[in-house]
Amino acid sequence: MIENLITNSVAHNENGCNVTVSLKQEPKGRAVLTVSDDGQGCDDTKLKALNAKLKSDYLPEHGLGIRVVKQVARKYRYKIRFCSEKDGYFRCEVYF
Repeated sequence: MIENLITNSVAHNENGCNVTVSLKQEPKGRAVLTVSDDGQGCDDTKLKALNAKLKSDYLPEHGLGIRVVKQVARKYRYKIRFCSEKDGYFRCEVYF
C-alpha cells in the first residue's frame, strides 16, 4: 500500500517532488498513515473520483496503484481520504 502511494506520487510528477511518509498515533489505539508530496496535485474532478466509494475491482479512471490502495483499505475496513490542491500537493491519509 505504501509503495503504491509513493510510486503514484513519483509517476504523476514528471518534474519531481518530495514524498513524505508519516505515522501518527490517534486516540483509542488508532493511527493515521499519511503519504504526501509537494508536486502538481490534481483537480477537483479527479479528487472527487478518488474519494468516491470503490464500486468494483475494475476502475478504469484510476491507475493500478490507487486501485490497489483502495482495495486494501476496503478489505481491512480502513478509512481512506485523498486531499490535493492543484499545483500544490497531493496527500493520502489512511486511518486504521
